[in-house]
Amino acid sequence: MLLTQLRQNAPMSQILTSVQRLCALARVGSVRLDRTMLASFGHLTANAPAESMSDAVTNGVAIVRDALAAHGITRIDIDTTATDTEFVKLAGLLNLENDPDGEALREAARDLGLWNMRLWFDGDAAPIVGVDVRGLAGSYETLTPGASDSAPRATQQATQQAEEAARARGAAVAAVESGELDRALSVQDAATVCRVLHDAIGTSAFATGATAVALHLVVEALVTEQYDYASAFAVLEHAGVSGTRAVVAQLMAANDLHERRLLFDVGASLPSIVVVARENISNATWYVVRNAAALLGESKQNSAIDDLSRLLKHIDTRVRVAAVVALGKIGGQAAMARLESVLFDPSVDVRNRALSIVFAAPDSEPVPSAVMGVLDEEVTLEFQLEMIAALAHVHTARARARLTALCEQDGQSLDVLQVRLAAVGALATGHRPAADAVLNRLRGDPSALIRDRVQTVLG
Repeated sequence: MLLTQLRQNAPMSQILTSVQRLCALARVGSVRLDRTMLASFGHLTANAPAESMSDAVTNGVAIVRDALAAHGITRIDIDTTATDTEFVKLAGLLNLENDPDGEALREAARDLGLWNMRLWFDGDAAPIVGVDVRGLAGSYETLTPGASDSAPRATQQATQQAEEAARARGAAVAAVESGELDRALSVQDAATVCRVLHDAIGTSAFATGATAVALHLVVEALVTEQYDYASAFAVLEHAGVSGTRAVVAQLMAANDLHERRLLFDVGASLPSIVVVARENISNATWYVVRNAAALLGESKQNSAIDDLSRLLKHIDTRVRVAAVVALGKIGGQAAMARLESVLFDPSVDVRNRALSIVFAAPDSEPVPSAVMGVLDEEVTLEFQLEMIAALAHVHTARARARLTALCEQDGQSLDVLQVRLAAVGALATGHRPAADAVLNRLRGDPSALIRDRVQTVLG
């Protein structure tokens, strides 16, 4: 209905009514719009008795199905915390011109920051859930008609795979013990580091080789697609808390919205995320605490409720809003009871968020988009300086290159100067001696403040 109303330029009152109904539906439980399921529904209704099916429902399913197909979208996941504004944005995106490859729509969705709605396009990988499907092959064949005929072949293939895996493990152990892994780290060879660590999973060599520096490079390889997602994720998952820390550290330092979204999704999928998020909820930097609250919410674990409840009293409004949303994602009576305590919060944003989740009133005023607020917050100088400081703890060539570009940027404004000074400090704190050549070049910088800062850090 909303898609049709937007196409026909219906009165705003009708549009808002549809949006509020959608919000009320989403808050009952998360919603998934799956193109395949919609197509199946269409086949079923085609053969159903006319009196059993509403024309409005049938037409609505067809409109959504066609819109998804036109943009190459396989499914849309909508969280319970979706806002009115996000529903309007989503409908507007689906009304754009046909985009079979989904590239234009992907960029538009990224720019609008639909964080409570996830669009999956043709070819996108499914979330990693940590289940090794290879181990299920034998049990599946025993239940399949005719499986007895293929049993010898399956046994032979399983034997060959086991032998290949054993050889790969042996080579990985040798690579760690011989120093090959260290040499790969010294030249930032992400593919080799990922391969060795992946093949070393389950051996004592993995614990030796999975250092903080190596895991940071694995995260970078995952982000830049230098290695396949499933294998890189397996390394981070097997590394436990250390792997999750590497992901969260790069999340805090990421300045690209798409990269932040990817790292956020990876972090939320790791089993150790609650432990690592808890380590960050007392951080002095507001956006680190905000991200930690969001990750606790994504865990959907009741054990995170007490931590999030403490954040409801945080001095920063942005953190309190994030804590409210996170409790809404966890849901349940215990989480909802904690939300009632902020209905009298001095911030209207916090109160509105809590009201929309606790009561899910279909006739309530539209809640301001938290996503747009986040984007506004993250273009501030304060956020940029904190992000630069976080890059000091990401020990990769890519992080160093980003800091170098910031150090050497042009501009005479006070904001640019503060960014450059912060980047110099981050290089000196976390990237020496590799950054010494850059720092020495800056000894001749036109700015006296930059020259003085470099002299101080280099001595």
